[in-house]
Formats: sequence, C-alpha cells, structure tokens
Amino acid sequence: MFRRCTYLLELACASVIGATASLSTTSAAAQAASESPAHSIPEIQTALAACVAPLVKEPHQEIRITARVGFNARGQPLGPPHFTYVTPDVSDRIKDEYKNAVSDALQRCMPLSFSPELAGSIAGVPLILIFDERGLVRVRVGSSSAYVAPVPLPSSEMPPVAPVPLLPRPSTRQEPPIWVPGLASPANPIPSLPHGPETSQDRRSRCMFQSGLYGVPLTSFSQYMGLCTQ
Repeated sequence: MFRRCTYLLELACASVIGATASLSTTSAAAQAASESPAHSIPEIQTALAACVAPLVKEPHQEIRITARVGFNARGQPLGPPHFTYVTPDVSDRIKDEYKNAVSDALQRCMPLSFSPELAGSIAGVPLILIFDERGLVRVRVGSSSAYVAPVPLPSSEMPPVAPVPLLPRPSTRQEPPIWVPGLASPANPIPSLPHGPETSQDRRSRCMFQSGLYGVPLTSFSQYMGLCTQ
C-alpha cells in the first residue's frame, strides 16, 4: 500500500512538473515575442510562431485556418482576429476548438514589439495569419498576394488623322443686274451678287449691302430697294 501511494505521488509530481515546464516555456516565448523588437514581417512571423506553438496539445486532424488582424504602433491588436477561412470538411466542434486556440494564443502573445521603423509602417495595416494544426505557418500583409491587373500606359503615338468629310456647298445663283430708272450711267445697272437660298430678310440684307457696295445714291435708294427685294 505504501509503495502504491509513493508511485501515485511520483506520477502526480511528474505531471505538475511537466505542466509547469510547459507553462514556463510558453511564458518565455510570449515574453520573447513582446520584448524582442521585430524589424520586418518575417521577424513577426518568427516571434509569433514560437509564441503560439502548439495551438492544441494533441493535433488530431489536418486543418487550415486564416485569420486577419491589425496592430497599432505599440504592437497591440486593433480587435479580435477575423477568421476568413477554416478548412470546410471538419466538424464544427474542431473548428471552434482551433478558433479559440488561435484567439487565446494571440492574446497570450500580445503586445508584440516593433522597431520604430516597422511600427510607423505597419500600424493599421491588416496582417494575414495562416495556421495549420501545429501552429503558425505564415504571416503576410493583407492583399499582398492578390493579383492586380497591370494598367496599360497611355500610348505616346498620335492617332491617325481621320479624313474630314467636305461639307456640301449650297448651290448659288446669279441674278441679272437691276436697272434703276432715272439713274445715270455708269452706276446703272446695279450688279447683283451671287447668293444661295435666302429668306426675305436675307434678300433685304443683301440688297442693302449691294447699295452701299455699288454707290446707289440716297435719292434712288428706296426705288432700288423696291426693285431688288421684289
């Protein structure tokens, strides 16, 4: 009986020592992640991978989880992780188990430590964290692997000159000169200028222009205008 009790005590002590060692290792990794400043995305991945592993004690199924999280310049998360992908062909229980494990691991490892240069450029930028059943696999900047179609540059070549169609020319006609009774030569007759289709107002304007052009005297102006506009 004494020997059995001693054996059970030894098992209990070994279990406590193993748990203490595991907690100490996790605590040391978390402390290293928060104290050693990261200067780049790969260094963030290294620090987080050491801190969050293992996600669960006994990985029992292959799984892939993608989470998006942002940080401020002090390395603190801007909110809980947003899960954008979880392997679909696993049970809801396992999905929840790994989601909770990721959330707990990230909370345990916060805040991260950034160098001043990295803090200034990464604050507010979403990071994509990719996990499998063992732990963190990759960290990348959000949308960094998305395909962006190249925008073609504007062409420097001048486009070919398109021929300009000629406008149809209106038909013109030449009316006979106008004889003004009582008007002496050589002013008489008064020539008529060629013109196209015209309204009565256009015709009157043309007659007035012709009277000034060919020097119709004022004494014959009214008579000339009557003959020209009829």
